Amino acid sequence: MASDNPDEAPKRLSSDESLWGNQESKRKRGGPAFGVRVDEVPQEEEPGDPPVPVPAERPDPDPPDPPDPPGPPDPPGPRPRRRLLRVDLLIAAAAVALLLVGFLLGVAVTRAGTEEPQPVANTAAPPPSTSIPAPPGPPPRECLIAMERADAAIAYLVGNIRDQRLSDTIQEFVESRRACQAAVR
Repeated sequence: MASDNPDEAPKRLSSDESLWGNQESKRKRGGPAFGVRVDEVPQEEEPGDPPVPVPAERPDPDPPDPPDPPGPPDPPGPRPRRRLLRVDLLIAAAAVALLLVGFLLGVAVTRAGTEEPQPVANTAAPPPSTSIPAPPGPPPRECLIAMERADAAIAYLVGNIRDQRLSDTIQEFVESRRACQAAVR
């Protein structure tokens, strides 16, 4: 431990000696743990010893459990990570298996409703014709007159002409349409 006199050279400390001297026992490190009470260390002890935690007394009527037999110590390392990895892989495998079972069940249910397969429509394309179609002839004169009268009725409607001319044109259109249908048959 270093001396309080500034004129003296500081001495080297061993790894067992405290850098803080007596002050270390007065400092709290992280606070007491749950259910553990830290008592002040009496001054008779050596100044380098850390405080000893004293468990808090609980009014527990049950007798304490016997100590577990000493077994092989747990090796330090990635042991908990391996367990977590195994659990994650187990969950992932269970999810994949559940999805697969659901898919297969869905396929089985949809196929169970239809006992016979749907017939495929066998529509053959019509054989190509080797003859050249004849161009249609001019339309009958009655159909041309019906189209002209229909155009005239539309022009009256668009021009907002609502009088006897519109009524006459519509009646003439109906007569010529009937004549066109008779000429085409």
